[in-house]
Amino acid sequence: MRTPYGVRLRCLTLGNRPVGISATPGPFAALYLDDGSHLPPPDQGPQRAALAGLACDASGPTKIVVLSDQWGSMIAWDLQTMRMLGHRPSKKPGSNACLAVTALEGRTTILSASRKGKLRRWETNLTAHAAPIAAHNGPITAINTLDIDGRPTAVTVGADGLTGSWTCTLACAADQSCAILPWSTRY
Repeated sequence: MRTPYGVRLRCLTLGNRPVGISATPGPFAALYLDDGSHLPPPDQGPQRAALAGLACDASGPTKIVVLSDQWGSMIAWDLQTMRMLGHRPSKKPGSNACLAVTALEGRTTILSASRKGKLRRWETNLTAHAAPIAAHNGPITAINTLDIDGRPTAVTVGADGLTGSWTCTLACAADQSCAILPWSTRY
């Protein structure tokens, strides 16, 4: 039986160079895939329990890597400076089990999906977030992002057997809180 927690791997391009990022329950490691040289290690962040999610993105204004653990805690680092951007402790198991990063209207944005079927948007410092939307009836098992006709879109898969796509337009209120507007297409 395969455990959902363990090693994660993501790849991206940073400054025209391919980078591989791997994470375990300890700190993440990043290396240039063209010559095998390592990026500097990240600022020491809080030690995590078993790793649950890993997401990274270098296309937005902030080049970022985000990790979550089995308890729902999240940590974000800037890939260019290797400085920690934010840490959000949690004691809600599975609350941020799957992660994705995208650029929304010029802002780097983190999306998290939970075992309770909720999709949530976070700022890069992990302090401000939008109210969650109910995306699935049960756990969300995967999330990814892509552009569809120039619109950032989150795609989720749930244990309910459905695949959903969600337009990631920022709907910002006067208090600067922003939300994901659901484009409720489910398959």
